[in-house]
Amino acid sequence: MDELDDPLNEKKRQKIIEEADRKLDNLLQEHKQTAFAEKIMESAEADEKKILLKKNIIHNIEMVVADYTSDRIAAAVDRVLISTDETDEKVLTRVVMKLLTDSEKETPTKKQKSKKKPLQTSDMVKFIIE
Repeated sequence: MDELDDPLNEKKRQKIIEEADRKLDNLLQEHKQTAFAEKIMESAEADEKKILLKKNIIHNIEMVVADYTSDRIAAAVDRVLISTDETDEKVLTRVVMKLLTDSEKETPTKKQKSKKKPLQTSDMVKFIIE
């Protein structure tokens, strides 16, 4: 501090200020990197929990029902996980089962071709001729 007040040591004063600025910048960068790393770690932990949850739900459904492939169940689980923040495995398994059974009911059926009867009434023939 004595060196900062001495007007004869301007170079030392400038050097001390530059060193302090550099140390502050390093501390700020370190803090930003730590905060960013924490966010990445939290995200990774959340992803691991979702993967485990997904595996458990697929296993639960396969234990009870043999009507669906693992891929089909996994697709349904993904749809449910995207649409909710629910983390209760039991609730999610029920929702996925409902989604699977409802999607089974909604399969499109082929429309039957209608049998066209020729319109040969006398009024129609007159209309066409006119």
